[in-house]
Amino acid sequence: MMTTSAPADAPYSAYTVTAAWPSGLDDGAIRPDGDQADLADATLAVFEELLPQFESLLPTTVILGCVEHAVQDLLGSICIDALPEMAARLAAVRLERRL
Repeated sequence: MMTTSAPADAPYSAYTVTAAWPSGLDDGAIRPDGDQADLADATLAVFEELLPQFESLLPTTVILGCVEHAVQDLLGSICIDALPEMAARLAAVRLERRL
C-alpha cells in the first residue's frame, strides 16, 4: 500500500511517498529486493517524470494517485528494476485518458 502526505495544492516537492508491502501475498510473487525505499523511490521517480507533462492539465493529487495505482497494479508482476519505466508508461496512458 502506498500513502502520501501533502496538502492538495502543495508543489510536488512537498509530497512524501511511503510504501508498505502487502502481507498476504503468496510466495510466488516477485517482491522488491527487501527494501521498501526502492518502491517509494520508484513511485516518486515516476511522479516526477510525469508531472511536467500533466501538471497544467490535471490536479497534482490526480497525477500522484494514478502513479500509485500503476505501481500497485504492476507490483509483483514484473521485476522491481523494470517497475519505474513500466509504471510511467501505464500511468501516462491512464492520465491521457482522463483528459
